[in-house]
Amino acid sequence: QLHRQRWTGKPLDFDVDPNDKVGLAEETFLHVVCANGLTSLFVGFVKECRRRRIRLELAATDKDGNTLMHKAVAGGHFRLTRTLMRYSDVPFDEKNRLFY
Repeated sequence: QLHRQRWTGKPLDFDVDPNDKVGLAEETFLHVVCANGLTSLFVGFVKECRRRRIRLELAATDKDGNTLMHKAVAGGHFRLTRTLMRYSDVPFDEKNRLFY
């Protein structure tokens, strides 16, 4: 089950840019991670990208203007929300298209 997955610390092999927006919602990989409340995966992925000097767009928005913070809060993922607040790159006062 997706919500029970944990970061294993295994090396990542990137065939694509982790900042690419995909699907109808034009979400990044981290939008999906945050929408599902996968705190361990988020932290591990960001650490691994920083270790490899891969730039992540932590302020990226989907087609509706939702940030990573919007996704975490909307899903009721409070642990992940607190984690996101520790990252200075993640905006917490941005408004989406619905002005939330």
